Amino acid sequence: MNDGNRAFRNGLYEDAMVSYEGVLEKFPFFAEAAYSLGLVYMQLGDLNKAIENFHKALELNSSHENARTAISNVAKRTFNEGNRCYKRRDLDCALEKYQQVIEIDSTFYQAYYQTGVIEARQGNNAYAMENYKLALKHNPNFYKGWFALGLEQKKDGDPQAALESLKKAVEIHPGYYKAYGAMGDIYIELRNYDKALSVLLTATQVEPTYAKGYLSLGTVYIEKGELENAISSLGMATSLDPKKHQAWYLLAQSNNELGECEKAKEAAIQATDLKPKFGGGWYELANAE
Repeated sequence: MNDGNRAFRNGLYEDAMVSYEGVLEKFPFFAEAAYSLGLVYMQLGDLNKAIENFHKALELNSSHENARTAISNVAKRTFNEGNRCYKRRDLDCALEKYQQVIEIDSTFYQAYYQTGVIEARQGNNAYAMENYKLALKHNPNFYKGWFALGLEQKKDGDPQAALESLKKAVEIHPGYYKAYGAMGDIYIELRNYDKALSVLLTATQVEPTYAKGYLSLGTVYIEKGELENAISSLGMATSLDPKKHQAWYLLAQSNNELGECEKAKEAAIQATDLKPKFGGGWYELANAE
């Protein structure tokens, strides 16, 4: 080992490799030699051989923290490379890097999650859910994983499973307003307006600038026949995000129902300006006039 260490310090990596391999031939259960050989391969740019030897060191000595740290560092570096691919929208490159991360460290939950995100973007619902579940297997407290899984389960036509996943998300992170909002939208689809109201009020209390939450609240109030409350919520939605044509449309509809024609007209004009091909806005504009 001393000869190998000396060669390594002097940058003589080929000599160090020969020395460490010789040690392993004589002492095949010597974890430190396997770890040191992994370091040599890192310097020589052979990532696969490096990882192979780091894993071998851990197999020989499960308490070898240097080998564990080396594996983790390589996985993190590769994961960051995948993130850079993702940011420049090279999804094939990103998927390849995330798969490499998983091969390096099968417990690296973020790589499963990011793979799920890409699969979801590409419409591969089953693969997305599979990867989110793998991420959660390795980190059950990953609230974003539960949220993402819930959204995919909703798309998959399983609202009850989606609600359970979203509830997990807010149990772990009670301030995750997007999960409350997603639950509210599912309850609206299920026509359970009381539960929808409850979670959406929580969402907007947790995050008072959550425009989509106010839009969904407006929808609930309309269904419950509480038009004044609907107008109040939809007004918040349009003030926070003036580009939400659906909020302007529902605001026009609610004001027309109450006979507030001028207010309905103003809202309908906003809706039609934002989305000229949306018939609902034109319908409410005609009613207001």
